[in-house]
Amino acid sequence: MKYPSVLLLCFIALPVSAQTYQTHNPFASETLTIKQSEFIIDTVGASGNLCYLEGQIKNNTWQDGDGCRIHFRSARNSISIAIPEKAKAACSTYCGHNTFFDKTYYRLPTACTKQAAAQTEQRFQTAYRKKYFQSAIRIKQTYLEQCGEFMHLVDRMRTCNDLAVSYKNAGNPAACRRVLQPLTEYMDNKEFQSSYIYRDEYERELKHARFNRAACK
Repeated sequence: MKYPSVLLLCFIALPVSAQTYQTHNPFASETLTIKQSEFIIDTVGASGNLCYLEGQIKNNTWQDGDGCRIHFRSARNSISIAIPEKAKAACSTYCGHNTFFDKTYYRLPTACTKQAAAQTEQRFQTAYRKKYFQSAIRIKQTYLEQCGEFMHLVDRMRTCNDLAVSYKNAGNPAACRRVLQPLTEYMDNKEFQSSYIYRDEYERELKHARFNRAACK
């Protein structure tokens, strides 16, 4: 895996402020950040291996002079990255084994950025500690609806667990069980293994989910 040392000049119009794009993949963290002509691709694949690439775009293209060439294609709320067949071997040097970055990345809603997510979590914790459980539920449910398709599995599990305990404490065990339903395949599947990078968090949320399911019967 290598890192680019050459940055190429770009004249195409891109966001003045940084804009983040992510894939819809619950088993990986795959991010594309673009600010003006500069881009950063930073991914952690399902296996735990990484891709990292940064540079400047010229005419919707970036190349490193060593054979790697990538093309950017914009749509309304997404950017797709494509690699010509003859450039794939050279571009693979920016990634670990069996990890790739030629994907479609979707614009991350403002509510789902790290800063906004931290603010949402603070509001949720405040409501929960004050035992305003219905308010806590609304906060987390709205966040899940807005950002669920961008969440890594561990983040989704954590959000569902937060909702589950809020529903339980609000006296609604049926809703508690319902919100945990998407996690059933992981609670009942002992063969599934999260990547080593997220394993501790995954095991912790899995334990919480099983406990919450039992508590909501």
